[in-house]
Amino acid sequence: MLRSIKSPQRKVRLLALRVEGSTGTVSLEGLDANQCSVTDNGTGDYTINFNTAFAEAPHVSAAAEATGIMFHFSSITASSVRIICKLVDQDATYAAPAAAEADVQLVVIGHDITDNY
Repeated sequence: MLRSIKSPQRKVRLLALRVEGSTGTVSLEGLDANQCSVTDNGTGDYTINFNTAFAEAPHVSAAAEATGIMFHFSSITASSVRIICKLVDQDATYAAPAAAEADVQLVVIGHDITDNY
């Protein structure tokens, strides 16, 4: 598991989280779960809200813990990330992917001061 990192010089923050969504009751786990909250917007649709907003939208990387799950970020802002999870069409019927509850690992990297370039 990644360790929480905060740089006083650059005001960089790294959050390592796990969204536990497969049980039907969404929760956050990990070292930085206390720095965020999660909202269940519906089946496979989660919003992670940062207790302290970043200066700008952070960089986010994620991985689903189960095979057959695809996801996308429907929005990334300085104060939240919204993830939508769906089942991959594994029987080649080309049906529209159905929403799916899923567990997702997240790494969020951002900074607390605005770039002045």
